[in-house]
Amino acid sequence: MTHQARDSRKDDPMADAHILHQIPFRQGLTAQLTALQRMIGHVADQLAQMTGITPVRHPVFLGMGASFAAAALPVRLLRQRGVYAERLLASDITSDLALPPADLVWAISQSGRSTETIQAMPLIEPALRACLVNITDSDLASCCDRRVSLGDEPDSYASTVAFTGTVAALDLIAGAMLGQDWSGQWIGVGDRLSEFRDRAQPLIERIAEDHTDVSCVDIVADGTQTATAEEGALLFREVCRLPATATTTRNYLHGEMESAGTALHIVLGSGREIELATMLAGAGHPCLLLTHVVVPPQPHLTVIRLDDSIHLGEQVVASTMVMQSLAGAFAAVWGIDVEEFVFSNRDTKTSLTAEEQVESAQRSSARTDSATEPAGGSSTHLGSAEADSTNSDHSAKPGRVTGGGNRD
Repeated sequence: MTHQARDSRKDDPMADAHILHQIPFRQGLTAQLTALQRMIGHVADQLAQMTGITPVRHPVFLGMGASFAAAALPVRLLRQRGVYAERLLASDITSDLALPPADLVWAISQSGRSTETIQAMPLIEPALRACLVNITDSDLASCCDRRVSLGDEPDSYASTVAFTGTVAALDLIAGAMLGQDWSGQWIGVGDRLSEFRDRAQPLIERIAEDHTDVSCVDIVADGTQTATAEEGALLFREVCRLPATATTTRNYLHGEMESAGTALHIVLGSGREIELATMLAGAGHPCLLLTHVVVPPQPHLTVIRLDDSIHLGEQVVASTMVMQSLAGAFAAVWGIDVEEFVFSNRDTKTSLTAEEQVESAQRSSARTDSATEPAGGSSTHLGSAEADSTNSDHSAKPGRVTGGGNRD
């Protein structure tokens, strides 16, 4: 099979319009270690000044693509603590669909220009809106009075820095919605993840070198690692053009695993996942297991140990780093240019004016330097039966759509 394809973005001068401070994918893998602590501090400072996000009974998280994947983490964290949270694809917030009640709606978009997320805003009562973005001055941020920014961090086209930053920010947001400050548990995260990466990287590279004939990837995770599985599947599709699917452990056991074939299996978890991984490897299928548990070696099975003392948010970041590195390793083996996407979907991002591009580039120039271091009706409003039509400042900007990949 071939993993090469024509890059339609080469013919589209606006394809990267929403990425004003782009860094190479491999640089992002390293830059995120130093950027993460910076983003955590920046987000924690903003949350400390934010009002109206606690207490909550039914928060909803909206996003597309990687942002939707990341939203699985705060949903899990809040539900573990008795708060019924849920996540929805922003494209499902439409005037012809019944919408759930909500007392707070977090819209997530790293670029702040995801068309579907912005188009959902007029259907959400302004008082309920909050957003998490990387790009501070963006269309989505202009729709919300409560907004949190990662700080205009440089990022790769297939996201590295902004995704792990979004995961950490959503962990902090979940804590803030419970009236707690969780930033302390992230202290020292850069050093811990650096050690973890150094330990995992030789195993990752060996998997890519030994399994160049894989045709697809199944990523199977327990409920705590849903965000990692979904982001991993997206990365394999984006970075090395490899079909990939994310699923949950229990659902995978109900028939999905019967087509194991020539797939690479990535299993995340420390319960039934261990038996699943050893079963797949025992049948001759290549399998990578990320777990806290010591698992005896066997053919076709690679085990990467996660530190069982770190909290769930950091576990998701660490596991996502494995997905990033493994997708990049396969791309290197197959000779794929990670910086090029195959298709440019011009309706997934709102565009930037020339003035906005210059202003945003100026704001983020310092961040770029640091990243180079090695280490319509009232009845359809979400959460409200009555719209606030008087505050035009919260209306979504017109959809001046342009190209730029399929990220969020």
